Amino acid sequence: MAQSPVVALCLWVKAGSCDEDPDQLGAAHFVEHMLFKGTGSRGVGQVALEVEALGGDINAFTTYDHTAYFATVPRSGWRGALEVLADMTQRSLFDPAELELEREVILEEIRGGGDDPLRALGEAVAAQAFAPHPYARPVIGTRRSVRRMSREALLRFWRRWYSTGNMILSVSGPVSQEEVEGAAQELFQPGAAPEASKRPPIAHQVRRRTAFVEDRFDEPAVEFAYQGVALGHPDAAAADVLAGMLGGSPASVLGARLQHGQEVAVDTWAVCECERDAGMVIVGLSPLRGKVGQATEAAAQLLAEVRAGHHLDLAGLECAKAQILASRLFGEESVESRAMDRAWYDAFTGDPMGGPAYSARVDAVTLAEVRRVARELLDPRKQVLGALLPGSEDAPAVLRERSRAVRAPAPAKPPEIVRRVLPDGMTVVIESLEHSKI
Repeated sequence: MAQSPVVALCLWVKAGSCDEDPDQLGAAHFVEHMLFKGTGSRGVGQVALEVEALGGDINAFTTYDHTAYFATVPRSGWRGALEVLADMTQRSLFDPAELELEREVILEEIRGGGDDPLRALGEAVAAQAFAPHPYARPVIGTRRSVRRMSREALLRFWRRWYSTGNMILSVSGPVSQEEVEGAAQELFQPGAAPEASKRPPIAHQVRRRTAFVEDRFDEPAVEFAYQGVALGHPDAAAADVLAGMLGGSPASVLGARLQHGQEVAVDTWAVCECERDAGMVIVGLSPLRGKVGQATEAAAQLLAEVRAGHHLDLAGLECAKAQILASRLFGEESVESRAMDRAWYDAFTGDPMGGPAYSARVDAVTLAEVRRVARELLDPRKQVLGALLPGSEDAPAVLRERSRAVRAPAPAKPPEIVRRVLPDGMTVVIESLEHSKI
């Protein structure tokens, strides 16, 4: 992006919480914090201050499968920002006193996360959906694991996974390939990729599960989570489009029925999450107070109808695809998004240009594909019913019963295609409005 006045740098480490040993639960996130706490040549706080002095900013995040460090600076500061990234990831001190201070910061972060309703619900659902796989546990770790984390465990994680053979450097902006390659070779010490961690396989779910968080929050929420597909699966694009059709906007399937039709919910959503080893399709709603049971039953009935082929039409398909593609296209206008996108796809697919390829797959998704994926994924046997239940709402047993009180819908009829030959010889093919809803 030669026209950009800034440069974005993303240093991607191909290791996250799923790569921790039993005594390291939460180590990936803890290490991310400690790398900002000083090196042999930079004091505590100097990592961020130095990048800010260049006119930029620096940050990081940790997920199940990777950890990313990223900085955005003016063109003149990109080399200085890369020096900081190289120093912090290779020569951090893990000072014992700073480690104890950061332990308290992370414990406070865990406490704060416990006050986030949807995060609490998401963690409860994931624990049911994925155990014993590491996706079942929170990336940040637990109070117990963070309190017990030793400096030796953190150093062991850092030394194993933070080698250049396990890193991707992605740079976007007005810099040349030769400049970046030369700087990277000068600043980073060569290192081989570590042996991959051994993860348990994802268990195939064959019965409905539940996850209820009772009496902790004032407002109710309900989620229907379904075991989905992993990154790279042929159905990932169709599952993404399905989620958009279900809950991409207030006018989508969930909003039209539950918010504006039956008026049992104030908000609805649907997301498709695809990780390296597995995925989930999550359908959620915020029921009106006093209507949690009614809203749960209505949502369960709607999902059964969607699985049978109802409510998924060409208008919804094109709207969902347009939203996904517009979001991806908008990201191409930002150096930060480009740098992150290229690193992400290189890490998971081996192709840094996998983003445009995925957009093409989304654009090619057909209504028949989405209906098939809905039939396969929205299977009650693969479902985790999760809910936040204030004390005044229905008990878990009531929700379990109402979520099963579904009238089996008849399968949707295939669209009726009418073919006519006009007097002038032209052939006209029409799909019936009743089925296409256009």
